[in-house]
Amino acid sequence: MADLRKQKLIDLGADALADAFLNLAMHSDEADDLTKQLIATPKENVRQFKKKLSSLKRRKRFIGWRESVAFSRKLKMLLQELKSGVDDPLIGLELVVAFYEADKAVFEMCDDSSSSIGDVLAEAMEAENSHLVTSLITVACLSPFWNVGTPKHTPMVSAI
Repeated sequence: MADLRKQKLIDLGADALADAFLNLAMHSDEADDLTKQLIATPKENVRQFKKKLSSLKRRKRFIGWRESVAFSRKLKMLLQELKSGVDDPLIGLELVVAFYEADKAVFEMCDDSSSSIGDVLAEAMEAENSHLVTSLITVACLSPFWNVGTPKHTPMVSAI
């Protein structure tokens, strides 16, 4: 079913899809955010991620259990922006760390009795994403010892 729908959308052409997507973005914050993410440069995506994360940590209004599912979708979208919008692994690692450092602020402002917010954080650490995090950590830890792909001659690199 999804493949048939996808093919029909492809058959509509780029202009029709762009118009439909922009129309949807006028009525949905999530669609508007996705539109901005898709057309932004990696540097703009990093700036936007930092802005949203900072806003999230400064938020004062309590999120009740009825709102927690919608809020969890926002967190998922934020993680998706991080995953698809950053091309530098070191910056990606910094942003992943910043996201997880914000978890205390997130949980303190929410009634997560539905577990939807905790599920987002747990999903982010599952196998698919832990591979990404592991790769980012590896690159971040080893990159100071390489210069344009060539290992510097240091005792630590020699020991590896």
